[in-house]
Amino acid sequence: DLRTAAADDARILGALGEGGLLPPGPDVLATVEYLGEHGIPALPGWRYLAQAVDPVDHAAVLAARPELVDGVVITDPDAHTRAREVLAGAALLPRSAVAVGTAAALLAPVPDPGTGSDAQHDGVFLVPPNPAMHDEHAADEERHALRSRAAARDEDIRTLAARLAGDRALAARIGSWRADCPPG
Repeated sequence: DLRTAAADDARILGALGEGGLLPPGPDVLATVEYLGEHGIPALPGWRYLAQAVDPVDHAAVLAARPELVDGVVITDPDAHTRAREVLAGAALLPRSAVAVGTAAALLAPVPDPGTGSDAQHDGVFLVPPNPAMHDEHAADEERHALRSRAAARDEDIRTLAARLAGDRALAARIGSWRADCPPG
């Protein structure tokens, strides 16, 4: 949709126009904001990479931990467990896989697949994703909810358009009256 593309471009230009980096995706932003609201310091992974990792190491870190670079980095390692608990109950329902981990997990060597280490032990976890991404029943519920919201929004737009038309007609009548009845 053209409006969606225009809104995305405006958001990106806003970030770049102020001398910033390309903004992260909306799911990552929502996660970082939610953690911040709960007193857990976190940054989008790309922002952390730009601010805290030597540019010489960017490619290696990106190759080793693409999920965290494109995810969320918790900047206080002591907040990791709390972040997991807060996000488990958040119902953010992202439409993408959002990995969350500490800065140490981002910079640590990735364990070999055969070593028995897993994401649970290396400090990386996923924000519980929207079930509609993989569950047909949940997708059907999401579809119905979206259609209901769209119908309500369309009705609001029609109501506002009718009010606007009425306001314009009234403004035209007032303008006509003022022209017919000049001051003095």
